[in-house]
Amino acid sequence: MLYVFFGPDTFSRREALLQLKSELDTDGGLQTNTITLDARQASAQEIIAACDTAPFLGGHRLVVVEGLLALASRGGGRRSRKKDADDEPHPMIAALLEYAPRLPESTTLLLLDDGAKPETTVIAALRAAGKVRQFALPDPKSVAGWLQQRARQMELRLEPGAVRLLAGLIGNDLWLLVNELEKLKTYAAGQTVREADVRALVSRAQEQKGYFLADAVAEGKPAAALRILHELLEDGVHPQPLLSTVAGRYRRLAIAREMLDAGASAGAVGARLGAKGFGLDRLIEQASRHSPASIRAAYQRLVQAELDTKRGVFEDKLSMELLVHDLAAAPAPAA
Repeated sequence: MLYVFFGPDTFSRREALLQLKSELDTDGGLQTNTITLDARQASAQEIIAACDTAPFLGGHRLVVVEGLLALASRGGGRRSRKKDADDEPHPMIAALLEYAPRLPESTTLLLLDDGAKPETTVIAALRAAGKVRQFALPDPKSVAGWLQQRARQMELRLEPGAVRLLAGLIGNDLWLLVNELEKLKTYAAGQTVREADVRALVSRAQEQKGYFLADAVAEGKPAAALRILHELLEDGVHPQPLLSTVAGRYRRLAIAREMLDAGASAGAVGARLGAKGFGLDRLIEQASRHSPASIRAAYQRLVQAELDTKRGVFEDKLSMELLVHDLAAAPAPAA
């Protein structure tokens, strides 16, 4: 079966992936029969060969291909004056569409991606060949409803004022929202969470803007990253510790990516980096979307920023602004 999960809501997309794995893992053998391939490195023939491989000591095999739709949208297909470039299939997508009817019943092929236009002939062709799900971030106006639904699933009671405040403080960052809900559930110990409880616990997250800055940079969100940076600078924070915070995030991404490429488990990555829970999940999600080449390029840019400041090429605040924009806006190069 062919599946396509795409869209910027990486949290809901991850939950859908976990649900799919749970449905496929009927005999406990899926973990050893799951392979993840990077579309920037793998060929169509390698993907097809992975799909044709029979499961080992299990009934199902899962082949996950990351980044193919984004790769195609950057111009892999033939261009036409009358059609959008996304309407012309990338050669790899065309090969997989042609192969899809021959996909073994024991294999599930999943295309996992951040970006793609929801209504193109390519997406339509993928819908005809398999199951396509788009994961869009909730509109700011619908965050409160999402929070209430999630809280009910967690058996957590929130007063309306607490819901509104939480949505206002965090926005539509679902990873952070769930993390804060988990903390509130522990804090409430079965009692209803009030607005004052949210102010006592979640408002502290506003003091963690350095973490948010590094997160926005790693997530490729230049507008959000620059907004957070300007808030920090206006609060009197010196650029140097912010540079160290961003550099530290890329160091963790480099370690996580190296370990994952070597076949290490998420638990091993967490033990090495002292991360757990949603923090670990988010780190692994970010590491999987940064190629080794993009991490090396980020390190080079970080070193250049420090040298520019020391040599007086740019004033330290301007140097930090340029760095944050360049890292957050840079496309991830192929490894």
